[in-house]
Amino acid sequence: MDRLERRIWATRLVRLLVVAVIASALFALPPLLLHKAACCADTVAPRVPLVGVTAETVRIAATRDRQFALIKAEGFSAVRLDIEWPLIEPRKGQFDWAYTDQIVMGAANHGLTVLGLLFGAPSWAVAPAARSFIHSPPADPKAFGGFVKLVTQRYRKAVHSWEIWNEPNIGDSFNPTVNVPLYAAMLENAYSAIKSVDPAAAVITGGTSPSIDTDDSLAPGNFIRQLYQNGAGKFFDAVAMHPYSSPDFLSYEGPPYSSHRAIKEVSDAMASNGQGYKRIWFTEFGASTAPTDAKGPDLGAQDVGVSEGRQADILTDGITYMQSLPNCGPIFVFDHRDGENSLEVVNDYGLLRSDFSPKPALAAVQAFVKTQ
Repeated sequence: MDRLERRIWATRLVRLLVVAVIASALFALPPLLLHKAACCADTVAPRVPLVGVTAETVRIAATRDRQFALIKAEGFSAVRLDIEWPLIEPRKGQFDWAYTDQIVMGAANHGLTVLGLLFGAPSWAVAPAARSFIHSPPADPKAFGGFVKLVTQRYRKAVHSWEIWNEPNIGDSFNPTVNVPLYAAMLENAYSAIKSVDPAAAVITGGTSPSIDTDDSLAPGNFIRQLYQNGAGKFFDAVAMHPYSSPDFLSYEGPPYSSHRAIKEVSDAMASNGQGYKRIWFTEFGASTAPTDAKGPDLGAQDVGVSEGRQADILTDGITYMQSLPNCGPIFVFDHRDGENSLEVVNDYGLLRSDFSPKPALAAVQAFVKTQ
């Protein structure tokens, strides 16, 4: 969960800096787009309406079965789960599958389809200079591919969709800095490994964070363009994005760094490389209801949360907008349930409060689930 917390605060600071420079003229708010986006190709298959959830709090063993049962009872059919190399192979050649088996098979046993997020590298697989960071990539893409093959073999009956890494376009999730050639090689090796075991599986790129170009990060559109430049277009079936917009609506075009514009830029990059027919999977989207005294790392108290009513409105608007796009793939709401610490911003994205009581956002999202 640290990776999302870091991204939230980095994005907030970027917003404040850019707003001060570019002024309010850039905040034109066009009406909600319900028609085909001009950025997208004409050769896209009919929209897939699937709306699922991420479920960070299934890490808690005592409430795991209850949460999976609720996700299913609420009408969701898919859940996005972390499958973490450091937990499975903490020492080279020594495997511990117990925890990952519990979450993957727990979801499957409750009738849920799993999107497996392959994320993280154990310290022994990371370059020595990067071992002091969290979320560093593996030094050897082939070693990553070997791990991915083992995971695919183990879960081939339960998982048929794989997301390769989380937010690889930002340094906080690809420490110490974004490295497109390395990620492209990881993607190639993962794709080859997965398809060798399950040829029908869907392999999607790591969901991009809503960033701008900095010393250690790339905006989503530039990241995807560079993936194509590094020959990675053959090694993914779909692109993933995390189009966070809170406290604004995703349907509003907003400033140059907005997720609304990023979706257009990514779609343009795909179309210009002859792949406008591929979908964009929105593997995280949500809004935090953190209280005004919630904190992020080293930045003190700031008001970055929204009211529970506004959270519901942001989700309704965002899902409506994403599903209006002709290249929209599945959408995974972040997150199903709040974490226990309400003073951490990242812990308040849930559709449910930590005590399992529903927020208004649950009913708002269920309105889309009922149409699936």
